[in-house]
Amino acid sequence: MIAPFVSAVEVSRISDDIVSVETAFNWCRIDGYSEEHPEFNLVKSLVLSAEQEVEGYLNRTIRKGVFEFRFSSFCDFDVNKYPCQSIDSVKYYDGSAYVDLPAENYEKFKYSNDGVLIKYRGTLPTLPDRLDAVKIQVTCGYDVANVPEYVKLAMQLMVGEWYDNRGNGKKEFPTVAEGILRKYRMMRV
Repeated sequence: MIAPFVSAVEVSRISDDIVSVETAFNWCRIDGYSEEHPEFNLVKSLVLSAEQEVEGYLNRTIRKGVFEFRFSSFCDFDVNKYPCQSIDSVKYYDGSAYVDLPAENYEKFKYSNDGVLIKYRGTLPTLPDRLDAVKIQVTCGYDVANVPEYVKLAMQLMVGEWYDNRGNGKKEFPTVAEGILRKYRMMRV
């Protein structure tokens, strides 16, 4: 049985932008790129917003990062940050500290192109009654060089659309960007 996790925490993200602010300046046809340009902060926030919107729409982690999932008990777990590059650690609280769960007590199953399922086996330690008794750290997302081009294009279209229409008070998902991304969207059931 797969049980829901108690909480997920983003531990770290790589700092490189999927679409650089300089690229976005060029896409928006803004002359004179520099960090001192009066439009720099606006364009940077549009780039970050586009990344968040794309991640939410696709149900995928775009920028590579480390995430920690916390559980109150051992339960089979479908890592819901795609693409999952690695399971970095499975730890449990032994009453005084977090210790690594021996590898013979769990299996990692890769399915589709991006998913990983963790299933426990054997005799598992008794856990104290706490919400974060089990912690699983995973690395998910793409290295910047491997981000699919369709994602970058959709983000650029979004930034351009939002920049051109910044005075209307709406930040809608552009139809063209949605069309590009639709066939890559992961639906959750």
